[in-house]
Amino acid sequence: MNGSVRPLERGDLPACRRLQRYLPEPSPRLLDPPVVADGHVSVAAGDPVGYVLAVGRAERHVAELVVAPTHRREGRGRAL
Repeated sequence: MNGSVRPLERGDLPACRRLQRYLPEPSPRLLDPPVVADGHVSVAAGDPVGYVLAVGRAERHVAELVVAPTHRREGRGRAL
């Protein structure tokens, strides 16, 4: 995989909203402040190309996991 994984930042939200269009059933509210779920982004050339959002406190559950089609099969989903 070329790139890195880092915690989701507010500045990543526009890119994550664009990535949501690749999900069959996105949950846009997960990216709305102050709700913003706990997440990480996969970055290529400084831009988010995938993300994972987790919800829950005692038990964590993956709510959304998406990687842009142009960056799939690079191990990004596994890294997230």
